[in-house]
Amino acid sequence: MSRAALTLHFHNDETLRNLERAAEALGVSMDDLAEVAIERELAAVGVGLEGRLARALERLKSYSPADLDRDIRDLGLVTK
Repeated sequence: MSRAALTLHFHNDETLRNLERAAEALGVSMDDLAEVAIERELAAVGVGLEGRLARALERLKSYSPADLDRDIRDLGLVTK
């Protein structure tokens, strides 16, 4: 089985030391611990993005031609 790879360069040496210590304490590899941590962080970020997109979609659904006309007028894009 082929595994994708990523080389991480830590800007903060303490983060790497904490990863090493935590992996050792948990009895897992640093790679496995880092992968699980990244998966959890991405899942948390994804939930936030999903909510923001759902709210934006609801706002767009409520937008009417009258709103468009008002916004154009407010921006001064219509000349008479």
